[in-house]
Amino acid sequence: MKEQTKDSSINTSKPVPDIKNQSEKPSLFKPAENKVIRLAFLLPFMLDQTKKEPKFERFSNFYAGALFAIQQAKQKGISFEIYAYDTESSEDKISEVLANPELKTMDLIIGPAFTNHVSLVSNFSKENKINTLIPFTAKVSDIETNPYLFQFNPGTDTELEYFKKLISEKYKHTHIIFADIQGISTLDEGKISSNALKEELLNAKRTFSKIELSSSDNANFTNVLKKGEKNLIIFNTDKFAAASPYFSSINKNSKNFDVTLFEQYSWRNQTDNMPNCIYISPFNSNNQQAMDEFDNQFNQFYGKDLSDDSPRYDILGYDLTNYFITLIHRFGSKFGSKTSFNNLNTAGIQSQLLFERTSENSGFINQRVYLGEDKAQ
Repeated sequence: MKEQTKDSSINTSKPVPDIKNQSEKPSLFKPAENKVIRLAFLLPFMLDQTKKEPKFERFSNFYAGALFAIQQAKQKGISFEIYAYDTESSEDKISEVLANPELKTMDLIIGPAFTNHVSLVSNFSKENKINTLIPFTAKVSDIETNPYLFQFNPGTDTELEYFKKLISEKYKHTHIIFADIQGISTLDEGKISSNALKEELLNAKRTFSKIELSSSDNANFTNVLKKGEKNLIIFNTDKFAAASPYFSSINKNSKNFDVTLFEQYSWRNQTDNMPNCIYISPFNSNNQQAMDEFDNQFNQFYGKDLSDDSPRYDILGYDLTNYFITLIHRFGSKFGSKTSFNNLNTAGIQSQLLFERTSENSGFINQRVYLGEDKAQ
């Protein structure tokens, strides 16, 4: 197996959680079949940083989980050539990486990590007809015109449709309160979703309440909360900094009212005292038995647990890589032209994948999302 960066090889014959430059090239894995699966990872490993910023560790964790999936597939007789490129965080670096001629021979490209890199990689994938997985960002501007793209993060539209269904079914008898903060941009995705949900309720002739918020000092949720009913508060922003000043007022009212906050998934790792919350995400945290089994095997492979993030980026790397290895092994590198690949028996640990496209010329977007709950801290 070949793990390569732009300048040197990465030796994973003795797997370690941290990716390091190695001068020794790993031995090639003799393929059991003629087909050797060629995967390229375009991730910001930041190998040239003396002290790596914590925010970049998640990408090393993702890659470690991917290598674990590859190792398991090798034990089943599947052969690989793996290329891992350090894209850093600049557009110049991603352009330099895309100039490597071997990238044109890949069965799958996984990456990049950052939204501003996506268009460059997307153009490359379309020009060279190489299936490419965008594992993190939901902002893929040309997903509708590039049939070689696979977007894991479902994005606002998918989450909104799921939320509309929740309101009409699970939360049919819940009192909905829209907390509208003044001055929120019309481009804020939280505001766009909030307005769409209001329209949905109006069309269904369902009553709801609104509270106008200008300052956390005079926020009075008591006037809109209902006793004896479940209350769900929805802010008109996806910005944590804008909504968080009002959480203390919600917490105070939780003593006398049944209150739940709809939180953006990006808010979950914040340390502020949060009320009871629900959220929508492509991650399922209820499969604890499978996670425990993964942790045990992963610990044996790496010598220690790698991550305790939420979501687990090591498991995300494992789930996605395992899924696409199965696709390539079953259908070859042109698996995107198949219409039934979602019928594969590739149950993920943290995510169950369901990729769909809107037309023959569009890319694929994962449509599988879940409802999660967080108890007050």
